[in-house]
Amino acid sequence: CAPRDYDKKLMPFFTRLSPRYHSVIWLHLGFMYLNGLRKLGRDVSGARAKLEALIMEYRNVLETLEPSGKPYKTWLHSTEHGFSMASGQYLELIGAKS
Repeated sequence: CAPRDYDKKLMPFFTRLSPRYHSVIWLHLGFMYLNGLRKLGRDVSGARAKLEALIMEYRNVLETLEPSGKPYKTWLHSTEHGFSMASGQYLELIGAKS
């Protein structure tokens, strides 16, 4: 689950235009976490399947998601599609070799 929203009084002005951006779910962090668990010998197949389902649903590796699983979007800003950091972490997770 995503953390609480940040106190808007503590945010710089332009950050206030997209206040939940830093409180939503970041896929690359999830993949990093799973990579760490996998390297420790833990089974990550269930969580991996959930993240892969999101990739297939949106036909893309997204930067951020709402807790509902929908892409993050405001009137000013929306999630990045084809997010390379999450893509690279996913390739590491599935064991892709360069």
